[in-house]
Amino acid sequence: MDGDRETFTSHVTIWIGVLPDSITSNTAFESSQDILNLLKKLDINDIDVAYRKTVTHPLTSPKLLVPVSDLHPLKDIIDWVTTALSLPIAGLKTLHMQGMLGFYFQSNNDLYSITACHVLFPTEQGNSPYTYATGPKKKVVLMGNRAFGNFLASIQAKIGNLNNTITILEKHAASYKKKADAGNVQAATDLATT
Repeated sequence: MDGDRETFTSHVTIWIGVLPDSITSNTAFESSQDILNLLKKLDINDIDVAYRKTVTHPLTSPKLLVPVSDLHPLKDIIDWVTTALSLPIAGLKTLHMQGMLGFYFQSNNDLYSITACHVLFPTEQGNSPYTYATGPKKKVVLMGNRAFGNFLASIQAKIGNLNNTITILEKHAASYKKKADAGNVQAATDLATT
């Protein structure tokens, strides 16, 4: 109780967005049951599944946070915020079409994940019902071409920064050694900590 008000807590809800008039109530119910049964197999209970009408609008603005220099005072914070958006993925046959991996889990030796349909299906297919038919599976890779290029560039930049740091520290050490050899006590202390 909070004063005169009683607090109620509801179950965790999985919200599923669908295009208006693209799903029947029976299909939504069956889909909900499939999701709940899958979660029950993983001993996840007390979950609600709800559907809502939604129309997606692709973002055309800049990303929320861009990578920053290793010297940026907030680098450690910004790095975590950008990676919290999940792992970048792409279809093996459509490496130019990237998306983000949603939550993922393992069952036996199989890895399952949720992602937006536009990552693996053409945009014009929309929210059309999809039933997997026997045939080649849709192969997914972590990182499409752009994400891999960015990742490679970040590794190369980190190596470059570390090489620059080594050069700077070697110059400091040489300077401190020269001063320490001349009798400068502070330089000898600085040399010991460099």
